[in-house]
Amino acid sequence: MAGLTGWTAFLTYVTNREKISSSVVRQIMRSVRDDPQLKEVLGEAIRPQPEWWLNGDPRINGGVSEFVLVFLLGKVRLG
Repeated sequence: MAGLTGWTAFLTYVTNREKISSSVVRQIMRSVRDDPQLKEVLGEAIRPQPEWWLNGDPRINGGVSEFVLVFLLGKVRLG
């Protein structure tokens, strides 16, 4: 049972890491950070909410492909 739990945790971390490093996610975060209307409302420091169980990485729910990104970050951290 512990082996299965460890394997599941490893796969979750690795697939999330792959999503974070994708060019689609980086492009969306760059667009969000550079949007003057969002800067006015949210401030200068816009970044995904880190999760402690992913070693400080944000959790990306959904899938990333060339054409579609289902991007459901629960929170945006301000400041």
